[in-house]
Amino acid sequence: MADIVQWVPITLDPNTAQSNLSFSKEFSSVKYSRKKLLPDNPERLTSRISVLGATGFTSGRHSWTVEVGQSRDWYIGVARESIKRKSTIFLNPAEGFWVIGLCNGETYWAQTSPRTRLEVKRERKPWRITIELDYDRGKVLFLNTVDSTLIHVFKEKFTERIFPYFAPGMYDEGNTSSPLTICPLTISIEVLNQIILP
Repeated sequence: MADIVQWVPITLDPNTAQSNLSFSKEFSSVKYSRKKLLPDNPERLTSRISVLGATGFTSGRHSWTVEVGQSRDWYIGVARESIKRKSTIFLNPAEGFWVIGLCNGETYWAQTSPRTRLEVKRERKPWRITIELDYDRGKVLFLNTVDSTLIHVFKEKFTERIFPYFAPGMYDEGNTSSPLTICPLTISIEVLNQIILP
């Protein structure tokens, strides 16, 4: 007998979230919303409207898919544990970020220094992006999930814990946004009946 199970490989850590973010109850989706009063704990990001994943990595290969949907502005990727959380930061590898983003619903950028414009054809605009982190080989790949085409790759020698990074954009009216959602994976589990002999 086989059961189909869905599970989310990455969840979001609300303790790291900037105070304008709200989450789905299972912490797999995040969007910009009205500001909340939250404790300014050391791990909280206050300089950018962003949040980290709940699990960090120090080895191995890891993959997750983010549905960016109709959002006009967003950044996704990975960040090292020691990023500045309270002061002004720039999203680039020198400051511990390996991310790509969409600006004004039109232009895709790799946040290098200086940033690199990504050639993404309008008719192939990705609505789901898969991020693959290969910690040991020092690679972060971004793929269009629909056809597995490569959007960008960062190469780096990682020396500390690396966390998934999410920054949903704002709409012009400033009170809501389209969510960034971590897509569940579907796996099949086969249950074997055990026969216990007397």
